[in-house]
Order: sequence, then C-alpha cells, then structure tokens
Amino acid sequence: MKIGHILPFTPHQSGLYESGREVIEEEIKQGHDARFLDSEGKYHQYLLDRGVRSCSLSWFLREPDIYVMHQTCEKAILDRISKPIVLILHGTPKDTFWADAFKDSKSYELVLDFLEDSRFYFLSLWKRHMEFWKPLMGDRVGYAPSCVNLTRFNPDIEPYSFRGSSLGSPNILFGDTWRIDKLPFEIMHSFNYFKKEYPEARIHIYCKQETNKTLWPRFFTRIVENKDYYLGEYDGMISDFPQVVKACDFVVTPQRDSTRIIRESLAIGTPVVALDGCRHTPYTADHYYPLKFKEAMVTCWENMKVSKDSLSSECRDYAEKNFNVENTVSELIKFLERVLSEKVFSDTISVI
Repeated sequence: MKIGHILPFTPHQSGLYESGREVIEEEIKQGHDARFLDSEGKYHQYLLDRGVRSCSLSWFLREPDIYVMHQTCEKAILDRISKPIVLILHGTPKDTFWADAFKDSKSYELVLDFLEDSRFYFLSLWKRHMEFWKPLMGDRVGYAPSCVNLTRFNPDIEPYSFRGSSLGSPNILFGDTWRIDKLPFEIMHSFNYFKKEYPEARIHIYCKQETNKTLWPRFFTRIVENKDYYLGEYDGMISDFPQVVKACDFVVTPQRDSTRIIRESLAIGTPVVALDGCRHTPYTADHYYPLKFKEAMVTCWENMKVSKDSLSSECRDYAEKNFNVENTVSELIKFLERVLSEKVFSDTISVI
C-alpha cells in the first residue's frame, strides 16, 4: 500500500510529530511505501529523519492509495486530493473543543468541517475518546492503540546529569506540553506540600509556555516561597528529553490517558504519578485536590526507595505489552484497508 501522510516536520519538538514519525517508520518495516508531506510548507523529498523521508508534492498528489492526516495542510493541496483521507485524532476531545472555545482556535470546528466531507474518516488512539467521537462520527471513526518507539525509549539510555542546586532527591519531572488542561498549576501546589516532607526534592519543568510572561514567573516565585532550591531545571523543548526522563525518579502528569509523556516514561522505566482513573500506573489521584495528589507522590517515592529496580522493570514490561508500535500500525492498516474497500464499494454503487 502507498500511504501519504500529512505531518508537520518538527523533530524532537512535538509529540504529534514523533508519534507520526514512529508510525511511518513501522509502516515501512511492514512493507508499505509510506512518506510524508510537510504540512509546514517544505514540499520536497529531502527531509530525512531516522528512517523516514518526505515526498515531493507531485508524488503526494499522484501516488498514494490513501492519505493519513496528522495536521491539516493548505486548502489548495487538500482540494486536489481525490482519495480517502484518515484524520488521526491526536488531541483529546475536550482539549480540542476548549482550544476553540477559549483560544479562538479552529481545531474542533475543522473536525466538524471534515465530517461534511465524504473523503474523510477518523482514527482515535485512545479507547476512552471513542465515547466522545462516536456520537459525531459513527462508523467513520476507528481505533488503534497509542504507541512509542521502544528502541529509542529504553531503560539503558544514558541519564542526564542534574547539577548544582537543580540536583534533588527525589528528582521529579513535569514534562507535558502545556495546554489549557495540561498546565503545572495544580501539581505545583502538590509539590509544595510534598517538599515539606522531603526538603531535598526538586521538580523539573519543561515545555514551558512562552505566553503570559509575567503570570507564570510571579506564580512560581510565590508558590516556591521565594526559595531558589524549590525548582530544578525550568526549560522549553529540549532534544535530550529521554535522558532527562531517565535521570528523574518519577514523573507527574495531570493526564489519565496514555499521553506521550506517560508512554515515554514507562518505556524508559520511570514510574508515573497520574490523574485519578489512569489505568497505566498504580499511582493516581485527583490533582484538583493537591493534598490527595501529594499522597500519591509520597506513595510512589516511598515504594521507589524500597524497590526501585523492580518498579522500573514493571514500567518497562507494561510499555512493551501495551505501547508496541507494531500493534498500532497493524490496527491502522486494517482500518485503512476497510476504508479503501468501503470507498470502492461506495463508488461502484454510485456508478451503477
């Protein structure tokens, strides 16, 4: 099968890109001719990244049997596609809707627009989300499990070295890409309570928001009680993120789905404290109640002090069983084949 992906070329900067790249890489391993067109506008065939290549605009418009869209491209290109398109629903239904409702985005409305276009089908990477998408999409939406590259993210990678005042015990990581419902606000309150019990603890915060340049510094200064030794490293996107995950004792996240940070962390063998209802870790609590979330952090840390190696092995074993990209692509290909067979049948009926 020839598959044309629409994907923003943003190596080491976007979980959406990394997931899409992993899928394309595995499609190639499974014998398909899979390439991507850079939705950021570099329409040539010389973008190469870890076994995955881009395509020219002419190849993209002429060759694929089917298209897989991770991010939309410009309308002039989209209008020239005559074959089926499967939109990967990378965002949560709520965050996609909230982006439109509160940030004047057009993400959710774009999904609604695509629903009126018979070329489009949809694929979710999380079963829980199907309860939100099915009422809108019916049988046009399918499911494939989320994945992570288990070779790149593994327990044997070299850990990052925290230095000076940023080195703590434990070292805790907040590494979610900041969104409306994925901010460190609540968890910083939990950390405040946690640090009163473990004074040497540090929390390292990455993927920081570049907007609200006065709000966040003022909040952090106040919540850490004007003490320099509260925070560890505070940075944006970094290319050596796996090494940072490896160097931390555990990860905290306000998410319950198998988001990128959860998949990467467990694959590396780093335990996760997540939102109540997350089935991927035993350490969960409602982060809207900071003291409850703090208690989950305490439980995780105390267990790590007793059996760090066995906990790390359990995390890795779980990732191998649940986040294997081979399974993801196998399910994706089944869905693409179903879409192609349905479109052929539909086109035959319309001709008759």
